[in-house]
Amino acid sequence: MATKIIYKKIFNLKRWSKMKRGGHFAALEQPDLLVNDIRAFARTLR
Repeated sequence: MATKIIYKKIFNLKRWSKMKRGGHFAALEQPDLLVNDIRAFARTLR
């Protein structure tokens, strides 16, 4: 969690998601999880 705290201080971090499955290439390995996470983020912008 230290990484998240550092990023929140340095960047304008709006969302931090830790995926349950997948790896470095989430869009290829777990596209449904990635799309659901992007949609959840987009809903917060409305």
